[in-house]
Amino acid sequence: MFTKEESAGKIGTSRASMNRCGKTNAAKGVHRHYNEYKDFHSREIEAHVCASFMDMCEMVKIEEDEMDKFGYYYCQFPSCGLVFSTKQTQKRHERQFHPNGNFDAPPIEQEITTRFEEDFMFNYHQVKLMFGLILMAFEDAVKEGDGQQLFEIYKLFLLLYKANGHTKYAYATLLYLDKICSIFSEYEANRLKWNWFYNNHGGKGKDIPLDLKKEHQNKQLKKMWRALGPNLNEKNAARLAGTLDSVECIMQSVDKDCKVIERKSHRAVPKKEQAVYQIVKDSTIKKVFTNTPGREGHPSFSNFRSNLLPCMDYRDLHRWMRDNISNWKSIYLANLDS
Repeated sequence: MFTKEESAGKIGTSRASMNRCGKTNAAKGVHRHYNEYKDFHSREIEAHVCASFMDMCEMVKIEEDEMDKFGYYYCQFPSCGLVFSTKQTQKRHERQFHPNGNFDAPPIEQEITTRFEEDFMFNYHQVKLMFGLILMAFEDAVKEGDGQQLFEIYKLFLLLYKANGHTKYAYATLLYLDKICSIFSEYEANRLKWNWFYNNHGGKGKDIPLDLKKEHQNKQLKKMWRALGPNLNEKNAARLAGTLDSVECIMQSVDKDCKVIERKSHRAVPKKEQAVYQIVKDSTIKKVFTNTPGREGHPSFSNFRSNLLPCMDYRDLHRWMRDNISNWKSIYLANLDS
């Protein structure tokens, strides 16, 4: 949606930022290098948050030269001498009381005459920021083990899946929501909503998805299968798979008795600050978060709309949801009656 190979030469696009930040592995795609792509996406959204805030505060660069050692800003008009706590209030004062000074005044007349024209470059970065914040909220809900927040986010994901043609994901998400709201009992619905997370070491914000824990167990199971050597067959493989949880508990108990401290580690991400700084610099130079009516977008995203759901047909969505719910009603209620 936001990455195209032909946009690599246009500063400000995601593909160009991958090259300029040295995140070249991320350019190979999310399916081939998931971790690298995820790291780049996180850095890009952090940079977009910083760049949009800088635009709101009318900052032109990260390091402000006009701030004194106490963190205050002075009016640049020679005989004024007023002091302000934020850059934004300083700029507002200068435009209001010193309009003839050498300051950057916004083109008010131009905004009025061209306010109905779209800024496609602004649309591209605005939608990318919105989408990134949604993913950040999703990751935060997983880390905190917040099943209710995850439930609310999946409602939005349902629309995103349906609008972008991912019908299987949309179907599974709608079924998940319907099970919680109407199909399952209160006890079963509560388990489905909250049984998504795993925390092995304790602590706040350190949960991982339950399916990631299952991947760790699959890795351990494959080691056990390889240890069987020529005795590996379907029967022995199934027996080992059934003992996986018990073996894991025994290993943890032995480690505890022997006072073996498991080393806690995380995947290191090199040059995080440099990547964020580079993207912020490119964004501020291009003024991507300054709405300039009539500005053309990036050539690869020339007519980018300012809506995350530009192709959503809400009548079709309602009909699709109604038909699926009707089908599930005949399936699940029939099973309950029997």
